[in-house]
Amino acid sequence: MGWATFERAKFTSFADFQDAKFTYAVNFQGVEFTRGTYFQNTTFDSFIDFRGAKFTGGDTDFRGAKFAGKTYFWDARFTGTTDFRRVSFTGDTDFWGATFGGRTDFQGVTFGDRADFTGVTFGDRADFTGARFSDYVVFGETEDQFRARQTHEGRQTTNTKSKGAKFEKSPSFDGPSQFTQLPKFKGTQFPTCPTLTDDSEPQDFFAGAILLDEQDIKDNPTP
Repeated sequence: MGWATFERAKFTSFADFQDAKFTYAVNFQGVEFTRGTYFQNTTFDSFIDFRGAKFTGGDTDFRGAKFAGKTYFWDARFTGTTDFRRVSFTGDTDFWGATFGGRTDFQGVTFGDRADFTGVTFGDRADFTGARFSDYVVFGETEDQFRARQTHEGRQTTNTKSKGAKFEKSPSFDGPSQFTQLPKFKGTQFPTCPTLTDDSEPQDFFAGAILLDEQDIKDNPTP
């Protein structure tokens, strides 16, 4: 399939793009999916834009999808379970300001370039075990860094006051072994200190994060 735009469209029945192949850029900006959404094993060979998309009905399934170009989920809203298991993101992947209302599964995902979760809200459990991050990863940063990137990248989002991601339930990570560069968690909010499957010290890995029922995690080396 060539270049395609679905900007601000509304899908009132199941949206099934399973096994589809998009050769050129695809625009889903502002789209509303009111029933289940299926992108299993879908291939996106170029730029893909889900900015402001609303997945308001049923579950969203991206299992096994391949994103070869830059991928934007700025301010996207997912109300049900969202499944990214075994997805491959080759280019920059940006979830800035997105909201996940249900369980979110990133097990076995590969991020080949920058991954940005700044200001993301996870309303239920998020599982990152088995995921691999090959470049810069940020879940939270200082206010100065946040505002500088807003200005530099021309970000216009509804979540401009959020500098760190917020996890309503503690997520699952393997630990430092799944990252080429240690991720930034400055200002990221957790209900309790998450555990790591590789037995690393969470106080070091999540330095700079905020525990909602305790104190900030100390000894923060995060710049």
